[in-house]
Amino acid sequence: NSVMSEALAKAAKQFPAEPAIVTPDEVLSYKAFDARVDEMADRLCAAGLVAGSRCCTVLSATVDHVVLLLAGLRSGALVAPLNPRWPVSLKDEAIAALRPDCIVVETTDSTDERATCTVPELMAFVASEKSVTPSHGMIAIHTSGSQGRPKAAVLTESNLAHTARLSNQNIPVQPGDRWLLSLPMYHVSGLGAIYRCLVGGGAVAIPNGRLPLSQAMAALRVTHISLVPKQLRELLDDDVAVERLRRLKVVLLGGGPIPEVLLQRSQAAGIPIAITYGLTEMASQVATTSPRKLHDRSAPVLDADAVQLAPDGEIRVRGHALFSGYLEQGGLRLPLTPDGWFATGDLGEWVEPGRLRVLGRRDNRFKSMGEWVSPEQVETELMGIPDIIDAVVVPVPHESLGHVSVAIVQTVSEANLDERAVRNSLCERLPGYMIPEAYVPWPADQRGGLKPDRAAFQRYAEEKGDFGSSS
Repeated sequence: NSVMSEALAKAAKQFPAEPAIVTPDEVLSYKAFDARVDEMADRLCAAGLVAGSRCCTVLSATVDHVVLLLAGLRSGALVAPLNPRWPVSLKDEAIAALRPDCIVVETTDSTDERATCTVPELMAFVASEKSVTPSHGMIAIHTSGSQGRPKAAVLTESNLAHTARLSNQNIPVQPGDRWLLSLPMYHVSGLGAIYRCLVGGGAVAIPNGRLPLSQAMAALRVTHISLVPKQLRELLDDDVAVERLRRLKVVLLGGGPIPEVLLQRSQAAGIPIAITYGLTEMASQVATTSPRKLHDRSAPVLDADAVQLAPDGEIRVRGHALFSGYLEQGGLRLPLTPDGWFATGDLGEWVEPGRLRVLGRRDNRFKSMGEWVSPEQVETELMGIPDIIDAVVVPVPHESLGHVSVAIVQTVSEANLDERAVRNSLCERLPGYMIPEAYVPWPADQRGGLKPDRAAFQRYAEEKGDFGSSS
């Protein structure tokens, strides 16, 4: 058995009657959860999905999906949950790269000629030509794609278990606790919540039926929740939701720039915020504060030996949580520095020994007026302005300045943005070269996600106006 199936079996013996999964419709004990995963693993093996096989899932977050992922891992397969909201072209590209032996979909309406099945039916097809994969269970999680096409980062259960144990030392999860699955299972942030519960004996709370977060917190009596800044901002505008957040043990906040106003409002309301920095390639968290212990937007690293800063400030990581590599046609590719570190592409600084502040992506920076602009820093300040819900800052080519900074903003109301007021507000906190030259409205067809597709936003900004002339 794999690391996590052993952990699940141990939890089933230690806490047989404790809830492992709760939904509005059922409560599944650890004993029953373990038995259901075993039953599913047997069905997968009988259908031909065995060690070395690959399985893609294109499913929403349900009990069956959690069971299926763990059963696939227990069978020794490589499982890859894909984002159901991806456009067809992106799904096709990912599936072609993964070369799965079976694809599990929500319904049988799929036009894909490859083998498909639904979770209830689980009629699996195994291709005659096997892909080469390790003989133990692994999971391929796609990166956000904010720096280009999403890449399939392959994690072992050992990676996920190690990070879960480190996290639980900082933010305990124990029997009786319930962590709301408020982030997608096809992102490491959602998987991390599942593994933290599994390691600590808590329950994963799954809001079936797409309950609003505030209602799900109450209906499922959750104690822990993970949020991205946009989710938190929406909840802070609801007095009932604020009261529910205040009663939780922790609100784990990460996934992007965090406006200072959100932290201030959360602290004033008594909400137990913990901010976190992590990445898919490290199985979720790298640095996380304890609840209500916010300081200078920095966070203690969970494993001091696993993080270093390069001379240019780039964050590098290594250790037991580090992924096995990116899944490519030729196998796994693990890009490391000559001395064995993985370069994250993120910039950071030590506030004090062992306490990290993240400054943004190195490859997001661009020069405007001869100075380096960190778009995440500008976005954080923009989202601190009351009428702005979301913001993405991108460079647009300019014939004399090289690039100018353009902000795409989503506002609360449909009224035109008061650009003068926005600039005046930004001037109080940012140097002049960081102030965007132009502002364009948020695209109506922009798909939701944990991180913005910056290339798509840049194309959109270039289409919206002529920012490149010197007139």
